[in-house]
Amino acid sequence: MKKQTVAILLIVALLLAVGCFGIYGYIQTKNNEIKNTPLFSCKASDIVEYGVKTGEEDYVLIKENDEWRVKDNSVAVLDSKKVQETVNSASMIMALGILKDRELKEFDATDVRELSLALSDGTSCNIKFVGEKAEICAIKLNDSEDIYAIRTSVRDILIAPLAKFRASVLFDGLMGEDAPLEYYSFKDFDKTETVIRTKTSVEISNSKKNRYIMEKPYRKDVDDEQFEQLIGVKIPRLAAEKYEDEISEDKEIYGLDENSRATLRFRWGEFDESLYLGATEGGLVYAEIAGRDGIFMINSTQLEFLHTEPFYLLESGMLRSDLENISGVTVKTAENEYKIESRNRKENNKEFFVNGKTASETAFNAVVEIIGGIKIRSEVVQDVKNSGDVIITVHFDNGVGTQNISLSAMNDKEYAAFMGGKAEFAVDRETIDALLLELDKISKNPIKTDEKG
Repeated sequence: MKKQTVAILLIVALLLAVGCFGIYGYIQTKNNEIKNTPLFSCKASDIVEYGVKTGEEDYVLIKENDEWRVKDNSVAVLDSKKVQETVNSASMIMALGILKDRELKEFDATDVRELSLALSDGTSCNIKFVGEKAEICAIKLNDSEDIYAIRTSVRDILIAPLAKFRASVLFDGLMGEDAPLEYYSFKDFDKTETVIRTKTSVEISNSKKNRYIMEKPYRKDVDDEQFEQLIGVKIPRLAAEKYEDEISEDKEIYGLDENSRATLRFRWGEFDESLYLGATEGGLVYAEIAGRDGIFMINSTQLEFLHTEPFYLLESGMLRSDLENISGVTVKTAENEYKIESRNRKENNKEFFVNGKTASETAFNAVVEIIGGIKIRSEVVQDVKNSGDVIITVHFDNGVGTQNISLSAMNDKEYAAFMGGKAEFAVDRETIDALLLELDKISKNPIKTDEKG
């Protein structure tokens, strides 16, 4: 009985050993020299056509002038670097061995998957993937009767879907662009438009704090950091999710006709691009780049930054020049008028006046500091009458001239600020009250010292 038990245990141990040998144990070779040697080998540069055919894929890639394109398809845009990486893999295909008939029976038959290679010397190679078991697949090379074994991972690399080779980043090279973004505009589907550009040298001399200025919908300095974080860093990352291979000439189908589309345009270093955006389908937005063939789709989440409210990109200060350029301030209310002036402010013989009386530089700077602290609080969306409850005129000595701000009370917290006849922004009432209080104090005590009040 003990001998039978020992025999059974030996048989079990043997079966376990065979199982632990793994997926390679069933690969027998007719010739030991075939194992782990190239099944196919050539110079990667000699491959000029690369064709894949499966149940879902059927494409041929052609190399022309070291660039890869899809045969009989002038629309698809490829990333040649990605194609070449896969071609390099195809230039050396290693065989694990030749499968015998009894071994082949253990493989699950698969739908025919085929790889075709054409070389520059006119020769070709055809590989059919005919079976699969675990991490090994069975292939047939050209017209050979032998069935070879290679790794399934190699097969998956060689017959990758065409989508893998698509050029995904829309503006390749923009990510590494050292030059600053010069111009940005976005015209939405409803034709509202945001336009931002870099300042001219004259505009920079007026206010050195910001590089950018908005032209639409507001004429105002832009907060550089906000603009770059909310807009600038997003443009180079725009990528295609899906490409249309069969394109209709009727752009209305995609919402890309001139009357329907939205348009992103930018100038950035050597790039001067316009991206048209159309209808949304299943979370993807139809798009095309002006001057290029092809329609593709972008994930709608990538485009959310384009709908950033322009208000949130603006510099919060109300002044159109730096504080150091203020030479005088006039403030009028229904009851009072205050006139703050300076002469030779940047010279040794500088003088300051409050309502014509000699004043201290401290008094002058106290008013200027509060003026500089007037910030936009919100957008004005309601109709407000320009009642001129407080009228502020700021004089600059750098060629900007004067800036007029007419304030009309909206509620107990805000004034609507009218500039150029329009009230686009509201300012904090508390700051204006502090300004009027300070003006009242220095009008009574123009030789103000450093103490507060």
